[in-house]
Amino acid sequence: MALNKAVHIIQKRDKPSDRFYTPDIVARKCIGMIDHRRDFRYGEEIREDIWYEPFKGLGAYYDKFPCKDENKRWSEIDLGKDAFEFNEKIDIICTNPPYSKLNDCFDMAIKLKPRVIQFLLGVMNVTIPRLNKMSNAGYYLKKMHYVNIKGWFGVSVICQWEIDNDGNTRITHSKETIKKSDGSGYEAVK
Repeated sequence: MALNKAVHIIQKRDKPSDRFYTPDIVARKCIGMIDHRRDFRYGEEIREDIWYEPFKGLGAYYDKFPCKDENKRWSEIDLGKDAFEFNEKIDIICTNPPYSKLNDCFDMAIKLKPRVIQFLLGVMNVTIPRLNKMSNAGYYLKKMHYVNIKGWFGVSVICQWEIDNDGNTRITHSKETIKKSDGSGYEAVK
């Protein structure tokens, strides 16, 4: 299917479908990119980062967060917890946001003021206005990792913004395609 025809079909659909669950192999890559902190001093207390998955779905990210359960937070509209009503102190957002609400997702993440915001996005969703929005809020693009997920629309990119800026952005890519194996899950295929 030609790209412009696919874009037209997506734009003209009656009801957006944001049910694209992240393959475990991709969720692990996302989480592995984040430099999380354990046992750091926050004011007078010593604690570890608090992770947040605003669109939990089946738990591909949440279940793999590398922290104690008490340092995990989640929302899932189907379970009665709306991400756009969440208002707790968190350090890291790691998610595959619903593409039909991307601008709202960026606004929500900025409002929560975590140290790290990481989204899995379609490559065409990484736009200048969104990059500027993050920059204007004090977030700097630190890491990008491109991944080709067979059956998804185009190439995806893991974008990670952080408050701290050392002036360096690291861009990497997966050399393999992530595709359904025998229907039981996804795997990397060279």
